[in-house]
Amino acid sequence: MIILTTAATQSIKFIPREFGSDVVLKLTNKNTNSSFVVGVSTVNSNTYMTITGTTFALVENTNYSMTVFLTQPSEEPRIIYKDIIFCTDQTVSDYSINKDVYTEHQSSNEYIFYNE
Repeated sequence: MIILTTAATQSIKFIPREFGSDVVLKLTNKNTNSSFVVGVSTVNSNTYMTITGTTFALVENTNYSMTVFLTQPSEEPRIIYKDIIFCTDQTVSDYSINKDVYTEHQSSNEYIFYNE
């Protein structure tokens, strides 16, 4: 799972099935099942691919299905990577699904037990 924020510029690193320069990124909102294609630029290294995009338009607290296609002239697009994206504006290092939802209940733990 990839965790991203709603920031304007996003960068995703992954190991694809094959490398190429003509890449298309398709995101599907898991809540609404609506899909959209994102314009991206790619950088290839020896072991991984980096996708950078500025028009991700992610909604906070939403899961997305990510599919990366390699498009070559006169060929069908091929899937080279699939993953899940979760969008949050919390700091990734201390992310909690209970932020602003769960409040701890304090008690003195004074219980009376009866033996019969």
